[in-house]
Amino acid sequence: MKKLPLLLSVLGLMTACSDSQQTDSTVKSIATNLSDKDGKLARTFLYLLEGDTVRQRECQVAAPQGVQDCGTVRSSKKLTAFRSELEADMTLSRNRVNQSLDTMKRDRDTLNQRRTSLSTQIQTLQNQIAQGGGTPSGENVAELQAALNFAQGERDKLQKQLQQARDPAQIAQLKGILAAFDQQIADLKARIAAAQGGGNVSELKKQLADAQASLNQVNADLNALNGKIQTAEAQKAVIDEEFRVLNATLEKLKQPLVFDARDVSFNASQAEKQLSSRFHKLFQATGPDCATPSVNAMKELAVGDAAVYNSREAQVGGSWHVGEIVKQLLGGNPTPAQVEAFFRNWVQNWQVETRFSSGDTVSPRPDFNLVLTEWKQASEARGVEGLDLSIAPFRLIGITNRLDLRNPLVVGDAGEARLVFALLERSTDRPQDASVNARPFTLIFEYKISVGSDSDISRWAKLWHDLAAQSGDSYVRSLAQITRMFTHRGQNGFIQARLGQARTNEIAFGNPWELREFNLQPALGGTGARLVMVDVKKTPKITANNSSDLNRFVSSLSLDSIIQNNYEIPANLKGVKAHVAGNAPQWTVGGDAQKARAFNINTCNGCHSSDQNVIDGFYHISPFQPLGQAAMSNHLKLDDMPRRVTNLGSFLVDPSCQAGTPFDARLSADAPRMLSRPVH
Repeated sequence: MKKLPLLLSVLGLMTACSDSQQTDSTVKSIATNLSDKDGKLARTFLYLLEGDTVRQRECQVAAPQGVQDCGTVRSSKKLTAFRSELEADMTLSRNRVNQSLDTMKRDRDTLNQRRTSLSTQIQTLQNQIAQGGGTPSGENVAELQAALNFAQGERDKLQKQLQQARDPAQIAQLKGILAAFDQQIADLKARIAAAQGGGNVSELKKQLADAQASLNQVNADLNALNGKIQTAEAQKAVIDEEFRVLNATLEKLKQPLVFDARDVSFNASQAEKQLSSRFHKLFQATGPDCATPSVNAMKELAVGDAAVYNSREAQVGGSWHVGEIVKQLLGGNPTPAQVEAFFRNWVQNWQVETRFSSGDTVSPRPDFNLVLTEWKQASEARGVEGLDLSIAPFRLIGITNRLDLRNPLVVGDAGEARLVFALLERSTDRPQDASVNARPFTLIFEYKISVGSDSDISRWAKLWHDLAAQSGDSYVRSLAQITRMFTHRGQNGFIQARLGQARTNEIAFGNPWELREFNLQPALGGTGARLVMVDVKKTPKITANNSSDLNRFVSSLSLDSIIQNNYEIPANLKGVKAHVAGNAPQWTVGGDAQKARAFNINTCNGCHSSDQNVIDGFYHISPFQPLGQAAMSNHLKLDDMPRRVTNLGSFLVDPSCQAGTPFDARLSADAPRMLSRPVH
C-alpha cells in the first residue's frame, strides 16, 4: 500500500466489535485515523487497555459501512511505561514552547527598544527640519557641481538610448537605470544646496525618510513576531490542558469498544486530539529519528574539497565559471559588447571619487581599469569585439551555504548562498590552472534565497545535507544542481533567488585594504544591468570612529540587539567603504566592552580584521592558498562554523519530533543568529 498521510483526531460514538449494534453514545474511546490522498477514511488505529497493557489495534474500514475488523493487534505497551513516555513527550513539547516563547519575547523587547529609539530620532529630525535645518555642510561646491554635471551628461545619453529603443525588455532596463541616475542627481543637488547653506534641510529630510523606513520595517517585524508569540501561547495552553485531561483520557482506554467510522462529529477537545497524535507516534514500530543528524561542515556549509574547484564545472562552460554566472545576470545570452559595458560600468566605480549622502567618500583606484584593458586586448586577439567571457580573469575559490543568515520573522526566508571568486593576473580559458596567479582581490556573489513556506526551508536544508553522503563526480553533479537553482534562470525549482549583493575585498589597486558592496540594478538583471556601489552594511564611515555620535549610538543599543543584528547604522554615520588595517579591533567604542566587541564583529572591516583569525591578510577565503579547506580562515572553520552547524542541524530533525511546538522553537538554541553577518 502506498504511504498515506496522517489525519490525527479523536472520534466518538462506539460500536462493539462483535456486532453492529450501536452503544451508548456517551461512551468514548481513543483512535487515530489514516486517510488516503482524497481524505477518505482508509484505516484506523484503536487504543484499548487490556489488563495492565495498552494495545494498538488496527481496524480495516469500508466507509460508509463502518468498521469491519479490529482483530489485528499492531503493538502493545505496559500502561506504566506508556504513561511515562506520554508525560515525557508532553514535557518535551512544553519545554520547547517555553524556550521558544522566552526567545521571542526577548526579541520583542529588543524590537520595542529599537522602535522607541527610531521614534525619538524621527521626532528630532522633524524638529530640526521645522527650524530650517542647520549650518552649511562644508562640502566642496565645485567638486559637487562637477559630479552633478557628469551625472546629468550620462543621463542625457541614456535618455537618447531610451528614445531609440524598441525592445520592451531593454526599455524597462533603461528606465530603471535612468531612475537611479535621477536619484543620484537629486542627492547631488541637495548636497550642493546644503554646502551653500540653508539647504541642509534636504539632507535632514533624507535622514528622516531612512529613519521612517527603518521604523516601518521594525513595526512589520513586531507584527509578525506578535503573531508567532500568540501561536506559541495558544499551543502552550493546549499542552497544559493535555496534562489536565491525561488521566480522564487514559480511563477511556478501559472501554472494550471501537468507534463507528460513520461518525464524523469531531467533538473532542484540541488537547484530546493532540494526545491521540502522541499515542500514534509512541506506538510506531519505527518512529522518526529525533536526534540531530551529524553535519559535515566542509560538504554542506563551506565546500572544502579541492577536487570540486578543479572539476569541469569550474572551467569554461561549467556552471561555476564566472562567465556562466555573469551570463545569467545579463539575461542568459549577452553579446561581448554587452559584457564589456557591464564590466566597464562596474569598474567605473573605482575611477573617480564618490561621496555618499552621509558625507563619506571613497577615493579612486584607477589601476583597476588596466584589468579591462588587458582583457580587452586578449579578447581582440581571439577575434572577439568586446569582452570574451570564456577568458574572464576570475577563479572560483569558495561555495558557501548561509542558511544561518535567514530572518526567522520572514516566512520562507532561507538565508543566502554564495560564490567567491579571485581576480587573476591574466585572462585565461583555464582559470583553475595552478600556473595562473591571483591578485589580492576577491569578488563575492551573494544570493538571497526564499521559499514558499517555513516547511520548505527544511527541504532546502536537506538538499545540502544530502551532499554529505556523496563523493567524487556524484558530489560535484549534485552540488552543481543546487547552485544552478540560485544562479541560473529557469532552474529554480521550489526556491526563489536573486542576487542580494556583490562584495569585494582587495588591496590590489590601492592602499589600505578596502571592502566595497554593490547592488544589481535593475535587480532582475538583463543586458542593461549594472553593479551600483551602495553603503557597506552595518559599517560606519571611518571618520565616525571613536566619535561621540558613534559612542552615543552604540550605547543606545542593547547587547542583544547588537548580537542579533537588530539595528541599522544611522544615515549620517553610514560608510561607503570599509578599510582594514592592523591587528586590533577596527572600531573604538566607549562604554561596555561586550557591546564594543559584538559591534566590531558585525562590521565588514571588524569581521575581516586579523583579530578574527583571518588568513593571508584580511580574508576568510584566500585567493593565495590551495583550493578548498586550506584556503579558509580559522575563524570560518573553527570559530563560526559550529554555530552554522547547529543552525543547519535544527532544520534536519523530523517535524514530527517537534510535536506541539512552533517551528521556530527549533531555533531557540541559536539566539545569537547573526542575521546580516558578511562572513563567507
